[in-house]
Amino acid sequence: MKIEKRVEKVNRIRKKGYAPGVIYGKDLQSTPIQAEARELLQYYKTYRQNKIFKVKLGRKSYDVYFKEVQNIITKLDDIIHFSLLKVSAGDTIVAEVPIKLVGKHVIESQGMIAQQIMHALELEYPASATVDFLEADVSNLKLGEALYVKDINLPENATTKIDGEEMVANIIYPKVREAKESEAEQSAATSTQENEEKEE
Repeated sequence: MKIEKRVEKVNRIRKKGYAPGVIYGKDLQSTPIQAEARELLQYYKTYRQNKIFKVKLGRKSYDVYFKEVQNIITKLDDIIHFSLLKVSAGDTIVAEVPIKLVGKHVIESQGMIAQQIMHALELEYPASATVDFLEADVSNLKLGEALYVKDINLPENATTKIDGEEMVANIIYPKVREAKESEAEQSAATSTQENEEKEE
């Protein structure tokens, strides 16, 4: 991706179809930059905040990853500011890695739902590694059971500071079934009460 040093005011470059940002890292002073908004969005959709890619600034190229991206709340495809962190061989990166539930069809075939509580986990891993997502297998869970951070197999040399007891997913009945069971229980309770009143 091509980036340029930013010399104009933010509002002016946005009108020209660019997004403002900053690049920084070891041996690289924090530098205000800009990138063509459409290209920036495509790169973000491809690499998100957990993959390394190359940018060209002037005659130099750098390996970077998206450290932070700010979107307009009402229109998520509009990036209003971004930051790139330069990395080198031997560095580690800290990124939010998506969690993918595996085995949901097994749970659903039993009339239950695998409810995902945590959708991404912050990991620290070598910049040379590629971590697209983490798998969380829920196929062996039963109703009322849960899967926790400690149950996820992390990639080699990857670590997390998130508490291992944090819940990732749990197994529940669909709300429709819960509502029907609640109605059945209420109906049974009403019937019992009516019978007791008749006996009196």
